[in-house]
Amino acid sequence: MVNKKYAHPLDVVLDRPIAFHRGFKDITGSTVAALLLSQLWYWAIRTSNAEGWFYKTQEEWEHETGLTRTEQETARKVLKRLGILEEKRVGIPAQLYYRINKQRVAELLGFQSAETLQSGKSSLQESTKQDCGIPTNINRYSETTAENTYGEQTETASLGADAPARASIDERIAAYPADVREGVQLMHDLFNLIPPEKPAPGEKGGEFAKWINGVRGLIKAAQEYKIPFERAMKLAHQRWNQSPFTVSHPGALLKAMTGVLAQHAQSQTPPNNDNEFSLAEHLKNFKPRSTKT
Repeated sequence: MVNKKYAHPLDVVLDRPIAFHRGFKDITGSTVAALLLSQLWYWAIRTSNAEGWFYKTQEEWEHETGLTRTEQETARKVLKRLGILEEKRVGIPAQLYYRINKQRVAELLGFQSAETLQSGKSSLQESTKQDCGIPTNINRYSETTAENTYGEQTETASLGADAPARASIDERIAAYPADVREGVQLMHDLFNLIPPEKPAPGEKGGEFAKWINGVRGLIKAAQEYKIPFERAMKLAHQRWNQSPFTVSHPGALLKAMTGVLAQHAQSQTPPNNDNEFSLAEHLKNFKPRSTKT
């Protein structure tokens, strides 16, 4: 109901704001990513492309969302790491096309299949809806941790005062053996992975032990190629940025990292020219033949 007493002519202009789906903030952990995803979803519904692709310029995104180029790049990076956003360049000059992995979004929101979403449709519709059009209970999660396609673990909203205390990232890393802490820190810094907490006494090692063994494997690979570990990790991250692949834990990085290190070591090996013809050496010792008879 419109409050006529507090009405203003500007109300007409601002009555249709850009939709911001609150649930997207929970699954991405980023306000700019949630804002961009909200607008991406708007256009994904309206594209005429059968496969869901649509084209937008950086200037159009900024006009529609207010996000600067840097903010757009940050948002896109988050969405791609989560497996939500797909991109491809088409044409000459190349134009950047976008597509949303809707099933991935559904999974991160807590719907494991289209059937699950459909079965819960009636109950969701009965709940109070936000202005953005998403049922409010989609945005209310229990204390769970969802692992995304690239291994990022997105911690959702807490249960409130009765929720168990969660260890901070620094506390989690400090709980690891000293020889693997650097690797765990780099997995977090470079690939934005949240390391598993140390299990309670009497519990199995689980993901915690998996991370320890995985990091030790990466350290061993770096040692075999005589490359400093941090440098080796950054080379692997550089390859991941160029051609994204799934990284859900340290062990999943080993094969790709080994390939990168082998290629790097080969590029650093000077060629053996002992038996090759050297034009420079030949010219240095060259003496022109006398033309006198």
